[in-house]
Amino acid sequence: RHRARARRAAPELPRLALVAMSLFVPYRALGLVAADDVAFVVNRRGTESWVTVPLRDSFVVYDCAKLRVTFFGPRFTQGDVSALATRKNWTFCAVGRDIMCVKRLHVSCALAGGHATRVTRMFVFGFYLVSVDEEGVVKVWDIDDDVMAVREREYEERRLRNDDMDAEEASESASASGVEARDVEMPDGFVTTAIAHPDGYIDKLVFGSADGRMMIMNIRVGKVVYEFAGYGSAVRVVENSPAEDVVAVGLEDGRVLLVDVSRDKVMFTLSMDSTQTPVTAMAFRTDGQDDVLCVGDARGRVMVWDLGMRKIRTLINEAHEGRVSALSFLDGQPVMVSSGGDNTLKEWIFDREDGDARLLRFRAGHSKPPTNVTFYGEGKKLLAAGSDRTLRIFHPFADQQNAEFSQKNTSKRARKMGVAEEELKLPPVTRIAWGELRENDWANVVTAHENSTSAYTWRLSKNTIGEHVLQCPKEDGKCAVTSVCISACGNFAFVGVANGAVHRFNLQSGLHRGALERSIDASAANQRKKKKNGNEGYNFPGGKRSFWALANQAGGNKSETLNVPAHDGNITCIAADSANRYMVTAGVDGVIRVWKFSTMKLDMEINVGHATTCGYLHRESSLFAVGCTDKIVRIYDVVTGKRVRTYEPRGDIADVGDVKSVEISVDGRWVFALDSLGSLRVYDIPASRLVQHLILGDDKVTAVSFSPAQDFLVTTHENRRGLYLWVNRVLFEGTKKLAYGRKVSVGLPERMALPDENGTVPEGENGRVQEDIDHGVYIHPDDNAEDDEEFTMEELEEYFEKMSAGPRQIAPGMITLARLPQTHIDTLLNLDVVQEKMKPKQEEKALEQAPFFLPTAAASDDVRRSIFDPIRESEVNKDSSALALVAGDVNSGDPQSRILRQGTALAGAHHTPLLTLLQKGEKSGDYTDALDFLKDASPVVVDGEIRSLGPWDHNFMSSDDRDNLKRGIVFFTAALESGMYFEMVNAHLQVFLKAHSTAIMSSDELKRACHPLRLAMHKSWTRLDDLFNELRCSLSFHTGQHGV
Repeated sequence: RHRARARRAAPELPRLALVAMSLFVPYRALGLVAADDVAFVVNRRGTESWVTVPLRDSFVVYDCAKLRVTFFGPRFTQGDVSALATRKNWTFCAVGRDIMCVKRLHVSCALAGGHATRVTRMFVFGFYLVSVDEEGVVKVWDIDDDVMAVREREYEERRLRNDDMDAEEASESASASGVEARDVEMPDGFVTTAIAHPDGYIDKLVFGSADGRMMIMNIRVGKVVYEFAGYGSAVRVVENSPAEDVVAVGLEDGRVLLVDVSRDKVMFTLSMDSTQTPVTAMAFRTDGQDDVLCVGDARGRVMVWDLGMRKIRTLINEAHEGRVSALSFLDGQPVMVSSGGDNTLKEWIFDREDGDARLLRFRAGHSKPPTNVTFYGEGKKLLAAGSDRTLRIFHPFADQQNAEFSQKNTSKRARKMGVAEEELKLPPVTRIAWGELRENDWANVVTAHENSTSAYTWRLSKNTIGEHVLQCPKEDGKCAVTSVCISACGNFAFVGVANGAVHRFNLQSGLHRGALERSIDASAANQRKKKKNGNEGYNFPGGKRSFWALANQAGGNKSETLNVPAHDGNITCIAADSANRYMVTAGVDGVIRVWKFSTMKLDMEINVGHATTCGYLHRESSLFAVGCTDKIVRIYDVVTGKRVRTYEPRGDIADVGDVKSVEISVDGRWVFALDSLGSLRVYDIPASRLVQHLILGDDKVTAVSFSPAQDFLVTTHENRRGLYLWVNRVLFEGTKKLAYGRKVSVGLPERMALPDENGTVPEGENGRVQEDIDHGVYIHPDDNAEDDEEFTMEELEEYFEKMSAGPRQIAPGMITLARLPQTHIDTLLNLDVVQEKMKPKQEEKALEQAPFFLPTAAASDDVRRSIFDPIRESEVNKDSSALALVAGDVNSGDPQSRILRQGTALAGAHHTPLLTLLQKGEKSGDYTDALDFLKDASPVVVDGEIRSLGPWDHNFMSSDDRDNLKRGIVFFTAALESGMYFEMVNAHLQVFLKAHSTAIMSSDELKRACHPLRLAMHKSWTRLDDLFNELRCSLSFHTGQHGV
């Protein structure tokens, strides 16, 4: 297990700057609905109810009306949330020893310095917040609105001073303001495990203890009012009832006591069975329609007790997998909310005549860690499956659309049969294949399952299992399915089984449509038969020397051919090209076979030399990547049958895990290799080198998939039930400062290293950050380096920047790319569309009608006429020209802009940075500074600078505007001739011509200046075209594809 650590950082540099050196940056987690052992809180505001649910290091607020996500809370860098409480707009989250106070979406202050150990539970009581830690210490905090306003101001002042809110300083600040926590002295040995407030008891709370005792305490004065006798078992839950003076007490041994606290009397006891399952949650119905108590236990059951009859009314078996962590009825409604250890949040409604509950709505994620994940379609959906025997679809940016694929009423059938629902579900998914072309027509997802002899189809359009089960015929149907594939047309599914057979099925009808078989000659057939049947043919009368045995060896068998399965042994990969021309299969026999799609006949065999463990076909380039048992990744061209690349892991091969999965990016540039130890290696195919060796998070990565849009990487991890998205920073920021060829550990987006009072990061041994820091990057020492030298962050950034940048230009005139992210150029060329989409939507308002006495059209001599009137502008320019002739201006005939007509003092005062650099380059003949300025500028700045070179309207173009446009034309001509930043210069030239083409066409001088620009562009593209044609001809010659 690798911890996410970082090298020693220079004090003046930010800690998270190291993240820029990693190829992928943590973004967010998907599929996390509720924490296992932390109870949610229901809060009512007006007529609406909201439920606040903890999510490890954050929380989420759902609308109880439809369980839609209202908003996500901030991420706490200090640790996980261990308790929650709410009051008005405030959400109090216990994080470690401190309590973070969140006002709607932002952390506004913190309650620190009160506890020495982790806070385990909290309870809001009027203007007080009661908190309990692991040692049983109870603190009372004043959370009145005025006090919280004081804390907000102090917290904001500290934040502006960039001071850390550690426990000691926060405590001193609270003491100075008179808002520190008050200690509550508990009796000896009393460890608080439950808190409740009986109605009508002013300033008094009921506390339950781990030793079975219970007491009433006055919080205001901090004194024990009354102590109850012990109940013989630990108190786990105390819940206030709608009846006066009555509370329900849930015990460790499974009993539920209804206690009259005013008389210290147990009214009656509720107990279901003798299993003594601990009570974990309780809730009373509060709508006044029925006297019902719901009890949740550690086995995931919810028992509904009829308090009038004092007997159980109904039992909800497997309401949750694992313990029930919280139950709560909505005020005035027959609706109960529950959460448990299965990563679900459910609402139950009691609307049946017999008083039973039914499931109203729910939100759920994987109850167990997922083990398979893949992007679907264009990357806007994710398919994931795991050991919980479910197949789910996730949306990266629309959590309300996440859903589980139905498996035909498994819950209803489980209740009728009296078995667990999981027993009726399909085995865990091992392989997922999809095709989006026929999504709305029939099943378009096929899955292979653990130790299952059938492949199952699924309909993504309806989120349900398909109509057909794909079962291989004859003996092949007795072998487990190990690989699946869907053709590009979406009509066929291919199923590979453990004995090496590959069968084709029609997805619309589910019928068998043949198998991939190869023919072997007579000798191989005889040897195969002998191996299969043993001594068959020799058990004749007389033994091996008999006439019958000799006749069997000598006659009629020389021309025999035998059709055998596609591979000898397990199928590890099946893939189809994008045009249904060929199929590619790989197996443990160490052979890659290419088949004709139409005839299903063998076309080519590629001997790998080692058994393959996984494979991936890049449909556009016909590159097939395979992971082998020797832990090496090999890439083959299935058109020519030649090996293209070989990637061997660095270091000791014994320390490297077996290759578990491989994937090639959509553009064919990167190949991802995941090993059995959870390490992800990214190789550059054109450069044939390692880009980065990544350790993503502390827990081992079990599955990985790269988005078709190349913006996100998704991973699944051991012991984690979420899907984790990572941003491809190269797409957005380029390769600058990327740690090429190095091993990098990146933490999940859950914890972050915080600097101390001196602004430095806490360090462990050898200058590494302590092990409790998960959000960060550790650049591992280079295995090939002779010495393990420690570097500062500045040295690392400078080293990797030089390594990624290389020389500015190898030779003068050679075309050199700027290597800007593709998103940068796309945004620049479509800036108007991007800005229109980002513009906030405003409601259209009806125009106010003008008073009847105002004219609807201006008169010709009206002074209110628009200043953009061309006739009026020409008249003003005529007057300005007459004045200029008197002053001796030679360019008096040129129209002048309104800004320049204000006075000659303003002329030339508004030079933009780009114009200044162009004037500098015009004098020196070197435009390098201008090119570097445009390369580092954002798309918005580049667009503004280029547009500022010309006039806002060509009808009013001045001589200065004409000179500036000419400078721009000369600049682009020189840039094209130099070959520097070729793709960037062409993109900027497109923006320049789009903005100023009308102005250029209106001036003969500018049109003449464009002739050298046209020649330079034609020369550069002709040169590229000749090189591409030469390369194309050479490849066609060597690959045998003449005339292509």
